[in-house]
Amino acid sequence: MIAGIAIAGNLTLISGNTAHFQRIIDIGYPLDLGNWRGNN
Repeated sequence: MIAGIAIAGNLTLISGNTAHFQRIIDIGYPLDLGNWRGNN
């Protein structure tokens, strides 16, 4: 749901666990993902 809200609202999802959300990008959804820890 978190990724869906970010995609629908054209928002950047900021997380410390980008690996968890990377699979959303990998299947083709336009998720803008950022890491609050500063590394990917």
